[in-house]
Amino acid sequence: MKRTEIILTALVVVALTMNYLKLPFGGVLSVLSICAMAVYYYPIFPLTVTGNSLNQLFSGAKSKETLLYAFLTGIGLAILLTGLLFKIQLWPMANTLLTVGLFSTVLLMAVNAVRFKKSGKEIFKGLLIRCCIGFLVGSLAYLISNDALLEHHFGEHPAYIEAYKNWEANPNDPDAMEKLEEERAKMKVY
Repeated sequence: MKRTEIILTALVVVALTMNYLKLPFGGVLSVLSICAMAVYYYPIFPLTVTGNSLNQLFSGAKSKETLLYAFLTGIGLAILLTGLLFKIQLWPMANTLLTVGLFSTVLLMAVNAVRFKKSGKEIFKGLLIRCCIGFLVGSLAYLISNDALLEHHFGEHPAYIEAYKNWEANPNDPDAMEKLEEERAKMKVY
């Protein structure tokens, strides 16, 4: 793993721990650190993991095949991280993003395993390991129910939990949305 990747992973772990323990700024730090890691994996990761610079990329100095697989792996991991962020924050479409991310990660695990077996290049082994870790983390996040997250985040506000569940069941109902906003306003402490 690259140093940047290790630092971002540590930051995500600290942020998620703070969020779980309901420490101040845990949610904000979770959003920022997961977004930073997703941005690292999507446009930056393929260049750093292959050792390419932008000049080398356009001049074709190094293997474009390796760059392609690193690029696809980065996209898959970025989607998975975005789904994880949505799940933790209880935002809509979390399970859809996690599902797409998990399917792409499984596909990329298979592709990287075949490429590693054929070529023996260490880069494909690294991509495979990252895909496996991403798949495990994404699977655990997918298995956590939204109700469990609601209870953890808002356990001391049962009226808000009920209003959220009602709104989730009827997202087009303006009364459900109004009730949810009322309960959210009651929770705010100024």
